[in-house]
Formats: sequence, structure tokens, C-alpha cells
Amino acid sequence: MNFADLKGITVLYAEDDPVMRQYVSFGLGLHVGTIVTAEDGAQALEMARKSRPDLVVTDIRMPNMDGLALTQALNDEFPDLPVIICTAFSETSYLIKAIELGVSAYVPKPIDKEKILAAIDRVSRPILQRRELERLKQERVKSWGIVFGSSPAMRAVADRLADTADSDFSILLQGEPGSGKSTLATLIHGMSRRQKRPLIAIDAQARDCEQLEAELFGTPPGRGRPSAAPNLGMLASGNGATLLLDSPEALPLALQTRLLRVIEEKSFTPAGSLSPVPCDLRILAATSADLAAEVRGGRFREDLFIQISDTVIPIPSLRERAEDVGHIAHRLLCEAAADLEIPCPELPPESLALLTAYRWPGNCRQLRQVLRRSLLVNRDVISSQTLKRLLSAAPVPRALPLANLNLAELERWAVGEALAATGGRKMEAARMLGVSYNTFKDKLARYGIQR
Repeated sequence: MNFADLKGITVLYAEDDPVMRQYVSFGLGLHVGTIVTAEDGAQALEMARKSRPDLVVTDIRMPNMDGLALTQALNDEFPDLPVIICTAFSETSYLIKAIELGVSAYVPKPIDKEKILAAIDRVSRPILQRRELERLKQERVKSWGIVFGSSPAMRAVADRLADTADSDFSILLQGEPGSGKSTLATLIHGMSRRQKRPLIAIDAQARDCEQLEAELFGTPPGRGRPSAAPNLGMLASGNGATLLLDSPEALPLALQTRLLRVIEEKSFTPAGSLSPVPCDLRILAATSADLAAEVRGGRFREDLFIQISDTVIPIPSLRERAEDVGHIAHRLLCEAAADLEIPCPELPPESLALLTAYRWPGNCRQLRQVLRRSLLVNRDVISSQTLKRLLSAAPVPRALPLANLNLAELERWAVGEALAATGGRKMEAARMLGVSYNTFKDKLARYGIQR
């Protein structure tokens, strides 16, 4: 008979007959991790309080406190502790009471080793499964810590994600540009049950509506290519995949509607086709915008927002977790060195202090760029002088004009500063301000800003 690995299980065995107690405990000790014995129910209850076993095996007829009274007491103090009753099946009244108490299993007397092990194996499997899930959760938390650090803010993020990474729950990651949302989404996919299927990433701000629709749903035959080579779109191979929506607020409403239908119906019909294609997707979304505000403004569908936000995870900015900067800097520096095929340089305390004290408006993306540039200058040791020069060259916004300022003027100033900081790149400026591309274009038109 094949049993689960019970070496991590602790069993409390209560039996008043010393010969039987020694015989059964010896046999069980060959298979389970720890055996704790008691000669009656009262002693067993005290041992349960001290040793906190994973399950209890008890005889029914014992002095001081019998097996049923013990089971009732254990139910009161440890409601999740499973109990296995050893009984002669002729004891009908005892069996009925045991059923009422919700015992986990019964073993007939005289006790057969295979039968009692089979009962312990059956009762222990859920316990072992819970432990394995907890172990995997801790591994995920540790893996995320390797990438993002272990500050309290990021540990809270990791704990929340560990509960949902391996599920089909949709996850909405919200945070400033460069805070690591896309990297985190890639890690989530790699730790999910869909890890062997593709991760389909769509940046909604980088394409116009027609391009997005063609990429996702394909284009009909005859539009610039032979009909023998139809383009069915990325979603045609997406059944069972994960779809990462980067900046979903930039999706046009018509495309939002079509994507919602795909999520709900788990299928779609490619452009130019009459046959639907299965498309069961797990949705991850990453945004720096307030999607709830986009919904209230009528720019984002509420039903799609609900579909992509089973879990909403705020990602803290780098300046909110300064204690992680050193850890992340070392990792990024080693990645950059590996890219250049050189040894990872040293990051001395004065350089690390400089990086930790900086505010990092561009978050992890800016930190990565600074370290890569510094590596081109310092191959062995990253000097604080090099870092000071690189950080002083970072764009600094002009002073806010406070005279006669009203809300409209403040918004106009913010739009202009975002454009200046991004070199006139409207999509990047919209990201910086945490609004959708369409909203940003509306503000440009409203304030007559031509760039």
C-alpha cells in the first residue's frame, strides 16, 4: 500500500492498555515523524495542549476520560484537530455519538497496522497539502524579495500576491511609472498555473486603436498580404494564456467592449473569420492611472474594470521603501555587468548611501539607467563622484509659479512640465501624470498647448 510521506506528521495516540499502546506506537513510529502517547483521555488532552499534534488516534473505552469525552474536549479547544477513533463496531451507541462529534475516521479493533496507517494517511493528506501550499507561498514571497527587496511595504505586496499568483484571479497593479509593475507581472505569470502558456503583453499607450485591434484580433485576408497567410491576431494562440494589459486606460471604448466580451465568453472570432476561437485568459493589468476615476469620468467601462480587478495591489514607489534601494541596486548592477560580460563591480558604502538618499522620481527604471551609465565609467568600483554627476544631470522640474495660482493654471503648468520632462513625448507625459493618453490629449486641446 502506498502512503504519503508522513515524516512531518505528529500523532497523539491514547490507549489505556500498555501492551497495545507500545505495540501500536512502535509500528506507527516507523512511518510517522513523531508519536506522543497517553494512557487515558485526561492525559491525552494535556499532551495535546503541550505538543500540538497534527492528529489524534484514541481508543473509546478508557478510564478518567474516555475517547468520546476526549473528542468533545478537543473539538472545543482545537476545532481543526482531526480525531481517529479505534473501536469495536459492536459498540453501536458509541459509534453514533462519535458520528455526532464529527470524528475523521474509524479503525476497527483489534487494530491492524495497514488499516490504521491507511486512516492516518487519508486524514493527513489535507494537512500535508496545506503545508505544501504554505511552503510554496513562502518561496514566492522570498522570490519577490530577491527582485524587489524585503521592506515592510514590499513584504505586504508579496504576501497579497502569494495568495493569488497561482489562481486565475485577475490582478490590477497600480503604481508610479518605473516602479516595477511589468516586472512583477512577469514574475506572477512565471509562478502561476499558466506559466507554460504564453504571456501576451499589450501596451495600450504605444499603439493607436486600429493597430491594437489588428494585433489582438487579426486582420481580414487580402489586406496587404496573401489570403493564404491570414493574420488571426495574438489572441488566437492565447487559450490558457495570461494577458498583460499595460496602461489599460488608454484602450478606446470600442476596444474595451470587445475585450470584455472575450473575457466573459472565453472565445472570440478573428477578423475575416466565421468560426470562434477558444480564448480563456487570465488578466494582469498594470497602470499608473486611477482607473476608478477613469470609470467615473466615463472613459473606462465599469464592467471591464470589475473584470480586471479581482485583486488591486498598490505598488509603493522607490522613495517609499528606501531600505530596498541597496538590495535592488546590487541586483540591477550585477544584471548590467552580466550584460557586458564583466564581473559585478563593488558598490561602496558612500555610493550606496548616496543612492539610498536620492528620491528617485523615475523609480526602479531611473535607478537601472543610472547604474548602467555608471558601469560604463567605473568597471571595478562604482564611485560616489560618478553617481553625483549622473544624479545632478537628471531633469529637475522648474519651480511652481505660486502667484495668483488657481486649479486650472496648476493643471496647465503640470501638463507643460510633463511634456518638457519627456522631450515632448505625449504618451510618456500622460504616464508621468497618471492619466490616460486620451485624457492627456483633451487637456492639451483645452489649454491650447501645441507640442
